[in-house]
Amino acid sequence: MFIKFFRVLKFAFQDILRNFSLSFMTVLILVLMLLSINTLIVIRVLTFEATSSIKDQIDVSVYFDYSVTDKNVNEVISYLQSFPEVTELVLLSREEVLADFKEQHKDSPDILLSLEELNQNPLGPTLIVKTKETIDYEKIITALGVPEYEGFIEATSSIKDQIDVSVYFDYSVTDKNVNEVISYLQSFPEVTELVLLSREEVLEDFKEQHKDSPDILLSLEELNQNPLGPTLIVKTKETIDYEKIITALGVPEYESFIEAKTFADTEQAIQRIEIITSNLEKFTLVLSGLFAVIAFVIIFNTIRVSVYTQRIEITIKKLVGATNWFVRGPYLVESVIFSLLGTIFALTFVFTVLRVIEPYIQMVFQRSNILTNYFNSNIIMLFGLQFAGVFVLTVFSSFLAMRRSLKS
Repeated sequence: MFIKFFRVLKFAFQDILRNFSLSFMTVLILVLMLLSINTLIVIRVLTFEATSSIKDQIDVSVYFDYSVTDKNVNEVISYLQSFPEVTELVLLSREEVLADFKEQHKDSPDILLSLEELNQNPLGPTLIVKTKETIDYEKIITALGVPEYEGFIEATSSIKDQIDVSVYFDYSVTDKNVNEVISYLQSFPEVTELVLLSREEVLEDFKEQHKDSPDILLSLEELNQNPLGPTLIVKTKETIDYEKIITALGVPEYESFIEAKTFADTEQAIQRIEIITSNLEKFTLVLSGLFAVIAFVIIFNTIRVSVYTQRIEITIKKLVGATNWFVRGPYLVESVIFSLLGTIFALTFVFTVLRVIEPYIQMVFQRSNILTNYFNSNIIMLFGLQFAGVFVLTVFSSFLAMRRSLKS
């Protein structure tokens, strides 16, 4: 038994060395196929991280009146816990809300002085609600609008508070033009708030955003003037009103001094990420399929060439009593070796690339080793599945290539 096994191994390694160039190409194509699959995995992980980071910034805040009782608060909490969409409830006490308020207004001594003169905490507790999906927040806000809670819930704020339209003016715009646009937008009943950022404020924000990019700041200084125009931030009553505002600003009269209009919508940001990811996944799947077909053809031809060159040896083996499985043995061992080498080389290359790109990913997501941690925690599953998939492909192509020769 062991003698036969070692003979099979010997014949397998002899065949690999005899057709080294074809064997090398086979492993290379398998590595490329696995790299495209691992690229798909990386895209999946980064997409999940991107959508999760956006969703984590969204919540519904329930502001209670300062006179609310603990019984009322617990009643609302129990009510919200009955919703399957709710994933997390965080209650901020009156003291925590007051501390946050003081921190937000630490540069406004008049507000803090007025607060001290009251000799009591005028703020009630706040309940922060998180749901599974962003579309569930509207349901929660509607549910809290029942008459029973009107007496002690002051307000609720949600995803809508994070949405606005930013109107970027050209640097050559005049104050008259800006005031004209402001007056025009004020005529819309849908508009609830207009915030104008001056050229100086826009420039300061730009410098703050690019403080770690000395080349950009140096280029800015060489201009000897502010190249940025003012920005107007527009808020509306409902999210559906933003498209109307953008359309209204697209009139020819404003084209000469409005550079761009952006709709900062969290839900749309998530949708855009998912669309881009979907297209990338389709491309990667097609690429993986292409490499799989190429690998199949190369392995098939490698085995066919090997069988053809050894047709006399195979005939002699069968004449002296060798079974079909003994003849197939070396090619099955080759399939194992090709699969093992392809998987090891592919994952080694992936981990090498991850070490290089992780610092850049950390800058975007503000988290370290996202991809490395994922691959480390799932390495057994990833190695096993990829090895199994490649092994099935190589064995299938090998069996097809040997079938005719063994029959004859």
